[in-house]
Amino acid sequence: MSSVKDRSIRYDDRSKNNPRLNIDYYKEKGLNPVSCCLIGFALLTPRRYKSEGGQIQWGQISFQEKKLFLDKTKVGQKGYKLGPKALKLLRAIKNESFKKESPFIYNDERSKYVFPSHNFGKVNNLGKVNEKPYISNVRRTWRRILGDLNITYIPTYN
Repeated sequence: MSSVKDRSIRYDDRSKNNPRLNIDYYKEKGLNPVSCCLIGFALLTPRRYKSEGGQIQWGQISFQEKKLFLDKTKVGQKGYKLGPKALKLLRAIKNESFKKESPFIYNDERSKYVFPSHNFGKVNNLGKVNEKPYISNVRRTWRRILGDLNITYIPTYN
């Protein structure tokens, strides 16, 4: 698990106090940085990556209270504490908003989401338009990370 976290979350070493992601690392490895960060977030928190991870909006996060507020959970609306590693990752993603070419920044409804989808509004291979402004599937990136680490494939849910 720690190897997968290390492969999916990579910080720029030059930014100690103000964390930033090392986007060049993801490019070199051929990995999607948004999907990698969603995988990392799921491993750092006990959240489901689809319903409670990819759909997270910036308005649901309180850095001051160190909490994530979810409206729709099995037990209703609830606030969850975020650990220091999860907060560092979220701060690094937030800091991407200062970069012009960031894969996390869009000028449409995707800007509300922590993990925006590059494919939003595009037609997929089945001829359907992707209507989700957030990442809802990390299977390809997950498979790639496990393969790079010589780990036998296991589904993300497991």
